Amino acid sequence: MRIRFLRVGPSPLRSPADSSEPGDANCADERIELPSGACRSFVRLLSAAGLLAGRGWTPVVGALVAFVIHSVVGFTFAIFSLEAFREDQRAGEPFFRSFFQSNFIGIPLAMIYLSLMLSLAVGRRRYSRVLSELCSVLKEFEHLPQPVTSRLRPSTIGAAMWALTAGVTAIYFATKVHTIVWVCKVIPPPVGVSHHLSCTEWVALTIGLAYSTVSFALIAMKFVLAGLLLAHGLQLVNGRLEVLAAAPAAADTTATAEPVGVEAVAEAAQADVTRVEAAAPPLSDEAELRRLGRLHRRLSEVTSSLCSALSPELMMLSAVAVLSQVMLAALLFYPLRDMAFLLRYLPLAAVAMGGPCETCQQLLNQLDAGRRLLLRLEWHRPQLGSAVGPLLRNIEHDLETVGDLGLFRLRRSTLLSVWSTIVTYVIVMAQFKMSETQTAGAP
Repeated sequence: MRIRFLRVGPSPLRSPADSSEPGDANCADERIELPSGACRSFVRLLSAAGLLAGRGWTPVVGALVAFVIHSVVGFTFAIFSLEAFREDQRAGEPFFRSFFQSNFIGIPLAMIYLSLMLSLAVGRRRYSRVLSELCSVLKEFEHLPQPVTSRLRPSTIGAAMWALTAGVTAIYFATKVHTIVWVCKVIPPPVGVSHHLSCTEWVALTIGLAYSTVSFALIAMKFVLAGLLLAHGLQLVNGRLEVLAAAPAAADTTATAEPVGVEAVAEAAQADVTRVEAAAPPLSDEAELRRLGRLHRRLSEVTSSLCSALSPELMMLSAVAVLSQVMLAALLFYPLRDMAFLLRYLPLAAVAMGGPCETCQQLLNQLDAGRRLLLRLEWHRPQLGSAVGPLLRNIEHDLETVGDLGLFRLRRSTLLSVWSTIVTYVIVMAQFKMSETQTAGAP
């Protein structure tokens, strides 16, 4: 009698000839064919903002307009901050109070301007190449079963990007409404506050600064978009690995349910040969595992290219986010006249640092899940070790390198390290503040 194994059949895989190669016509076009309409529309927004290179006049015009607006807004507010610092110093204000009142003498705005110029000059072309490679890889995942309830679906990712953009824009204008109202003389201005701009000029500068602020947030969100789409691809690979890992249990159940007759004992030699032949791994399962390994390797290459291409921009984003949190912590000791001017940095800090860190954490979670599935597959089906080994080593390498920017790594623990450092400095500042108060109150 022959022992039959129930095999969980994999979904039909396309041949390599049917797969798209990097740089094909669809992906090289300015309208990159990502898996969902929300993602494609967000890519068009990046192109219009000058943060993505491509064919046609839209990216070029967007980059030129962005350069003019960012330059005018950056230099104008830098001059305003410097003048405010000088006026406070001439009025006899303490140095640190003048420093905070002048928005750190415009240092955060200067760093935002440098980040935007870096993205316009270099980052937009690098990101375009990475997105083209990602588009090519994701086309090969169309044949795999798509998750129904996962948060990493392309449609959900695209909707989240639009929601973040709308949220950053709304919060910015919410912090500027009161200023615009009194500048336009709808309500009386606060006591001791003066300005020399007309209502039209101030509204124009506010809109320009909103454009620069949202564009700065888009630098982080374009990394989040590509990173979450990569996590979506890893999730699809893990789904197929889970099916392969569950196949032996089904096979064993079917094998034990088969009745054994007396003729099986009479044909012992033939049965032994049959068992040896049946124990060999099915060629289709091994071929699919190698195909998944090739897809995972391509995802790994795109992930490495993404981190390498956006490394300078991400480091600038992190620096601005840390400085913004320090500015917010300074509000505990140096109350300012225009609190909303600094509070608008709160969503920027959340998006600029929290977004990339959470994205890399999602990638690490998917990689760790894939490693656990491969270890289970290697334990239950050691005959597949030749195909499991390279994929497992590739995943272990990715777990050590994903989110590595050289100076630090993007993950959730990075946020905790930054917050603990800021809290330490807040405690030191509180002690200095208390000593100053005691010295001033001493007879």
